[in-house]
Amino acid sequence: MLKNNNQAVIRKMAVRSIRSNRKKNSLYLVAIVLAVLMLFTVMQTGASYMHMQYVWRLHSVGELYDGILMGGVTKEQEETVKADPGLSLIHI
Repeated sequence: MLKNNNQAVIRKMAVRSIRSNRKKNSLYLVAIVLAVLMLFTVMQTGASYMHMQYVWRLHSVGELYDGILMGGVTKEQEETVKADPGLSLIHI
């Protein structure tokens, strides 16, 4: 196939097309921006809803404890906690 260097002509045609259709192109731009904004809003609303459901589940379980020690405790820590009169319920 023969190689044809017509980049300058194609570029000139593209620039003329953009200049002649400014209203249409700006309308397309506004439509794209609104679509992206709506997608972002829906995703953010969904994420907030999922987070609120998680928080609601944590509050509705009705556990009796206010603190949890993760990773285990040593005997010394266990004795200190059991000796504290300010703690009403201790489950180790």
